[in-house]
Amino acid sequence: MATNNDEEQTTQSIPLLDCYDEARVVTPPMTPQPTARGSVILPQTSREAIGSVKLPPFWTSSPNTWFIQAEAQFENAGTKLDRTKYAHLLTAMSPEIIEKVIDIVQNPPAQNRYTFLKDALLQRLSISEEQRISKLLYNAEMGDSSPSDFHRRLMQLAGSTEFSDKLIFRLWLGRLPKAIEIAIISMVISVNPRGNRINKIITITISLQSELIHKYGYPTERHEVITDDGYVLALTRIPPQDKPSNLSLPKLLVHGLFASSADFLIIGPNNSLAYLLADQGHDVWMADLRGNRYSRRHTTLSPDSRAYWDYTWHEMGCYDLPAMIDHILHVTDTRRLHYIGYSQGTTVFFVMASSRPEYNEKISRMYALSAAVYVEHIRSPIFRWIAENINAIKCFLDTMGLWQVLPHNKAQYALQRTFCPASKAQNICVQLIELLFGANPNVTDPLAQHVIAGHDPSGISSKQLQHFAQLNRSGRFQQFDYGRKELNLAAYGSEHPPKYNLSAVTTPVVIFYSLNDWMVDPANIVRLASELPNLVSKTVVEDRNFNHFDFMIAKRVRELVYDKILLDLNLEA
Repeated sequence: MATNNDEEQTTQSIPLLDCYDEARVVTPPMTPQPTARGSVILPQTSREAIGSVKLPPFWTSSPNTWFIQAEAQFENAGTKLDRTKYAHLLTAMSPEIIEKVIDIVQNPPAQNRYTFLKDALLQRLSISEEQRISKLLYNAEMGDSSPSDFHRRLMQLAGSTEFSDKLIFRLWLGRLPKAIEIAIISMVISVNPRGNRINKIITITISLQSELIHKYGYPTERHEVITDDGYVLALTRIPPQDKPSNLSLPKLLVHGLFASSADFLIIGPNNSLAYLLADQGHDVWMADLRGNRYSRRHTTLSPDSRAYWDYTWHEMGCYDLPAMIDHILHVTDTRRLHYIGYSQGTTVFFVMASSRPEYNEKISRMYALSAAVYVEHIRSPIFRWIAENINAIKCFLDTMGLWQVLPHNKAQYALQRTFCPASKAQNICVQLIELLFGANPNVTDPLAQHVIAGHDPSGISSKQLQHFAQLNRSGRFQQFDYGRKELNLAAYGSEHPPKYNLSAVTTPVVIFYSLNDWMVDPANIVRLASELPNLVSKTVVEDRNFNHFDFMIAKRVRELVYDKILLDLNLEA
């Protein structure tokens, strides 16, 4: 447990590299500051008409109405200066609302700041027609229906609402398995959802995850959920072949950084965790978190926009996991589930369990494989270099308009196949993996490494990577550091980002870790374990050379890790 002195040494904000002209970047949020006597001092730019303009707190439920009232007050008070209106608007916004437009607060335009910020708020907070129908059709899934039957069901659910056929069509198309969606889009002929021709597509096109699962004779289902902030996420299910017993809770598997749900399938039956769980009759669900190749959609934002990628793993813990958990519990009619997370899959769990503690009651037990919570001690030279240079890297990526890092695409896959053939034991990819995760040539499966290149890296946001780098440099498990005290004040009400409260994590936790993990050092695990109030066990993998990546693809991972999880699940039941 860190002492107070230790905390004082590690709470300094991490300065960000200025990527733009200082006059354009730094416009401190006009948050009122209390004095010793409890009065309020407003920034100088907001003193015009201060006595006559008293705006209410910003109404997220009705932003248009709020602006009508605010501008009526501006007119009555004779407030005309753009900077004064901008200051009043900022003082009326809560930290949560400022967070939604933090990109503008960080880099406001030189002129018309109030109008620019107003337009952004109206655009981002107003519920669009598509969002309303998406919420309405939240639980609609294709299941075993034909595409045309599924379209008819969507129309029936929409009822008498005046939604256009084109909107229904777009939502229907987006709910189909990805490969079917691509096949439809690529067809030269026009598609009529009510016709039978479209039904034939389902017999010849299936998603990559489903292909892996069906290949070995397992049933599969594709589900989608919409988060409170509009991200459309994929869930892949291997349902139990027999009706589950009352003691068989759903199992949610959550992947790591740069990865996808395919990681839990890649080494095949009798080895991969998802198949092993399914073989024992468990109801298996695999998550794909926002931004990876299988969950790259939003109700309003384009994946090509900067706004889409403006998140870290904090939002995954606060929005993605709760939406997925609630969906699984609803579909399965259960009150709790088992959670199995690997690497970043553990990070997002501890964000959720500490920030939204009500979800602790929905998790029967959590299994943490290489828990990436504290990452102060890291042996990987590649990640150490990234952490030391993250501000320059982020600045460069922003300047180039690259909001995502290592997205999965055909060009990248072709390069991997060319320079990293499976026939060459120590190819470039294997060497990079060893420098990232640690070397273990006797256990790591080179063929599995080659196969996984067809799925990973799966893409992350640059801000997501920056947040991990901040954990390494600060030595704390904390929220995102905006790099300037005034921006942290606007977002959190304090000059430094708050720590996640691990004492609020009441879920029983089982930890597995390894001694040769270059990303999550054993010292980090010891620290985490000491702060968890309900730690069940902390088990080190018996192979001293077992590395970070081996939790997914090692030849002996079943014997060393997975069988122990299966045994514990059976004992708990």
